[in-house]
Amino acid sequence: MPRVVDAAVRRRDIAEAVYRVIERDGLGEATLGTVAAEAGLAIGSVRHYVGSHRDLLRLTLATLADDVRARLAERGRRLLGGAEVPEGAERLEALVEFLGELLPLDPRRQTEAVVWIAFGEAARIDPELRPDLQDLDDRLRALLRRVLNRVRPAGIGTANRLDALRLAALLNGLALEVVQVPGRHDPELVRRLLRRELGAVLGGC
Repeated sequence: MPRVVDAAVRRRDIAEAVYRVIERDGLGEATLGTVAAEAGLAIGSVRHYVGSHRDLLRLTLATLADDVRARLAERGRRLLGGAEVPEGAERLEALVEFLGELLPLDPRRQTEAVVWIAFGEAARIDPELRPDLQDLDDRLRALLRRVLNRVRPAGIGTANRLDALRLAALLNGLALEVVQVPGRHDPELVRRLLRRELGAVLGGC
């Protein structure tokens, strides 16, 4: 009897293969053929489960976004749920851990950051990639505004687009700094810098 293959599992395997190809060789090498070889599949199987090369790239971005959202949802229960937001240092640490999910602080997040940055660079010259990236970026900034409005002390005021942009720029800059020269900055140093800058953001400076 033929073995039944879970299509969602197979697509996940293919997306993970794209991650490895991008991290090792760059986005330009993530063709249907190289990804099929990386995943140990026939190229026809990749086409069957994913579709075209464009579909392969969209699957990769969607998989990355889903993974990050799941981790943020887990980390953000205290910050975004109905419970009272923790105060003082506890609140700051909760925010550092939450936003740390967007930074390359372990091998998995390092891979995700490399993939994200690679797609961002490719979208600079490939307009077809821009809508998906823009949608993900808009969702992220909306989430940042929501978080800021939950954690800012009373009297500071409501977070606006500029506040979200400031925080997004901080996260993007830290991610790029870590990814460009692997091993240059240890995770605790990155957390310390994030903690310091968030203190200013929460204070409305």
